[in-house]
Amino acid sequence: MINFILDGKTVQGEEGEYVLQVAERYKVDIPTLCHHKALEPAGMCRLCTVLVSEGRWSKFVTACNYPIWEGMEIQTDNEDIHQIRKLIVELLYARCPDVKLLKELADKYDIVEPRFSKEDDTCILCGLCTRICERMGNSAISLTGRGTEMRVDTPFHLQTEACLSCGACASVCPTGHITYEKIQSHISKDDVKVIPSEYDMGLAGRKPVYVPYAQAVPNTPVIDRTKCIHFKTGGCQICVEFCGVNAIDHKQIDEVIELDVGSIIIAPGTQSFDPAVHDTFGYKKHPNIVTSLEFERILSASGPYGGHLV
Repeated sequence: MINFILDGKTVQGEEGEYVLQVAERYKVDIPTLCHHKALEPAGMCRLCTVLVSEGRWSKFVTACNYPIWEGMEIQTDNEDIHQIRKLIVELLYARCPDVKLLKELADKYDIVEPRFSKEDDTCILCGLCTRICERMGNSAISLTGRGTEMRVDTPFHLQTEACLSCGACASVCPTGHITYEKIQSHISKDDVKVIPSEYDMGLAGRKPVYVPYAQAVPNTPVIDRTKCIHFKTGGCQICVEFCGVNAIDHKQIDEVIELDVGSIIIAPGTQSFDPAVHDTFGYKKHPNIVTSLEFERILSASGPYGGHLV
């Protein structure tokens, strides 16, 4: 374990940890806009600036990507740090004056009106979207241009087949610059398909990692290999890192298990009829025409609408 001073208190961290990780564990608030636990830190927004010192030596560093070392002293907030963060927020607020998150930060740092000319943008160039896209295994987007012309874009500013429409970029965007709606507007509707929930008769969607239905036996999440990004690109595996009990193994394969039993109960059931084959019913053409099984799922308390009808 590594011992160091954090805001006047002795704390401990493990080899390879960063200042921000230890600070979060000790409930010390350090603001950041470009950090995500699923990604390697980049220190792009610099809002997490802290002061590191040892003896008479000191310097300002970004907490998200500065590794801890024995005997160091860290100050997470003083007048100099406050002014640095205030200037960063003021610059970002001038760039994106209509972003709610930046308005809240501006209020926190007593910024009523930025001194710099306002722009009409919503992207703070934090790089979260490009880094998560790289983590997905495709790198469909990146930071392009230089200086004031820098922006997040695809190669040659054109829609690329490398984009899987997974929505990972939208899920990590802190300002709402990238949304699922924007992603869908740039690609064919045929390419954007919600994964239908088999249990809810396709009336609702599900995720690639999901529990098949309420009270499933065994009540264990399963991975849909046909939809999981890892099985498509070899990337991602974020779920593996976030699973605290190491229960996820993408290398598992299906097994055929032979059991010696006394008897078998067979319930073959029947196959449901697809009314879409007959135009007379208008099924699939009109959203208010549903089958009896779909209506049962709509009314069910465990269904896609929680049993609520309007």
